[in-house]
Amino acid sequence: MSNLPRSELKQVVASSEFILLVYESGRRYIVRLERKTCNCGRFQLDAIPCAHAIAVLKSKNITDMHPHCSDYYIAVKI
Repeated sequence: MSNLPRSELKQVVASSEFILLVYESGRRYIVRLERKTCNCGRFQLDAIPCAHAIAVLKSKNITDMHPHCSDYYIAVKI
């Protein structure tokens, strides 16, 4: 995932149980993991966690990103 290295230098702050704020270079991003959204728009557009969502997942010690990706990216055996 190309978003993984970009997730390193971000500060994550919980706003509530389901809403997390990610601060990067003076900007604030709102991540909602259960909705698979981030106000940067990449999470919704790519249907994989953006760098901000990855920062949130890492802050929660979640290493398996697959549940947060679209089923489109799941390999299917034919």
